[in-house]
Amino acid sequence: HEYNTLTCPELEGLSERGTFLDGKEKVSAENLARWLRNPGAMKPGTTMPNLNLKEEEINKLVEYLLSK
Repeated sequence: HEYNTLTCPELEGLSERGTFLDGKEKVSAENLARWLRNPGAMKPGTTMPNLNLKEEEINKLVEYLLSK
């Protein structure tokens, strides 16, 4: 897949910031998983595509994101 990386969020320090989606959502494993499952459901009109990730992929990504 090729995506426009200019719209990607800054991941460094994500867990320390405490919120994401313009401060509307608390950074937690549950919320990050919800976002990765269906970005448009959490932020209608988002440029983040639904990547149709498997649960195992979501879990690994959430673990990584919380480590940053």
